[in-house]
Order: sequence, then structure tokens, then C-alpha cells
Amino acid sequence: MAEAELHKERLQAIAEKRKRQTEIEGKRQQLEDQILQLQHFKSKALREKWLLQGTPAGSAEEEEARRRQSEEDELKVKKLEENIHR
Repeated sequence: MAEAELHKERLQAIAEKRKRQTEIEGKRQQLEDQILQLQHFKSKALREKWLLQGTPAGSAEEEEARRRQSEEDELKVKKLEENIHR
């Protein structure tokens, strides 16, 4: 009887360990995805700035739209950086 109990406990411990390892791998994958997203947004922001340096000023609406898009991208970058650092 005691042997069966020990065997059952071992199996439960192994199952819990596998579950934790799966959770850890999932978190690592999420972190890697966020890092890739962060790199994408940073390069996108740099590209936009570079492209806008050589263009003449457009209409006020176009400038406002570009500014808003830039601010949104910067917010996304900040949020991703915070998540990654956590």
C-alpha cells in the first residue's frame, strides 16, 4: 500500500513539474515575442523619422496624423519595454 502511495505522489510531482516547465516556456515565448515587437516598433519609429526629415511640410491634417501615429508608436514602445523589464 505504502509503495503505491509513494508511486502516486511521484507521478503527481512529475506532472506538476512538467506543468511548471510548460508555463515557464510559455512566459519565455511571450517575452521573446514582446522583444521582437519592441525591436519592430523602434525600427519603424526610426524609419518614420528618417523619412520625414527630407519631406516638405504637408497640410496641418497630415502633420497631426503623423504626430499622433508617432505618439502611439512611442506609447507602445514604452509599454513593451515596461513589460520586458518586469
